[in-house]
Amino acid sequence: MTLDKNSKETALLGGREKILVVDDDETIIILEKIMLEKLGYQVTVYANSVDALAFFENEPDYFDLVITDQAMPDLTGEELIKKIITLRPGMPIILNSGYSAEFTREKALALGVAEFIRKPLNMEQLAMAVRRSFGNM
Repeated sequence: MTLDKNSKETALLGGREKILVVDDDETIIILEKIMLEKLGYQVTVYANSVDALAFFENEPDYFDLVITDQAMPDLTGEELIKKIITLRPGMPIILNSGYSAEFTREKALALGVAEFIRKPLNMEQLAMAVRRSFGNM
């Protein structure tokens, strides 16, 4: 997909929504937090999917979007997604994975996620996926 300069600028405008980022790799969650905050979002990060789910269960309407990794110990991204959708049907979720053989885009979309993106991420790719998840592109 090729974007003209205006499309790139629109994608990178960001917003003020609240985003939950879940990944067991602390480097990745720090990087995603920095990128999303530069775009204006309010970001909460968890390196443990069980803890993230516990917070979400207590405050299911707090977040506007969830971004989760697939391969995590204790509770995989797939399991987390199913639990979140049960708690809040229609919740926009982005599944982020670096394991292409393990998980396909089709499988991710069948789970009900809004977007499936592969690691490593860059800011433009992340910004566009977030905006599409909110239906703004």
